[in-house]
Amino acid sequence: MSLNIPAALLYAKLVLMLCNTLLVRLVNTTNQPLHNLVVLGCGEQRPLADLQPGQAAILWLPISPACFEHTVSVQYTVDKATQQAIIDWYVVEGKRVNLKLGSSQQVAATNR
Repeated sequence: MSLNIPAALLYAKLVLMLCNTLLVRLVNTTNQPLHNLVVLGCGEQRPLADLQPGQAAILWLPISPACFEHTVSVQYTVDKATQQAIIDWYVVEGKRVNLKLGSSQQVAATNR
């Protein structure tokens, strides 16, 4: 019975950690590779590896209390032109976002 208490505490810590995270899935829907990907927001810049056509990348972005209600975006280069797409206009905890880079309808957000 006493072994259940540490397991419950570990589980609670994991759940709290996941609740304070924004899960982003970036998909390259263009016919060309995307270079110089950088995620901007919450006062930091996170560089990413290049995305080939059809390739996807999953990001776990930790959300601090100072980051709530702010915008998170991604900047990338395709065909020697720099573009920027908004990942999320209004950051809240526990949100999942699917972003299709290069398409006319880029963002499909899912609240949990």
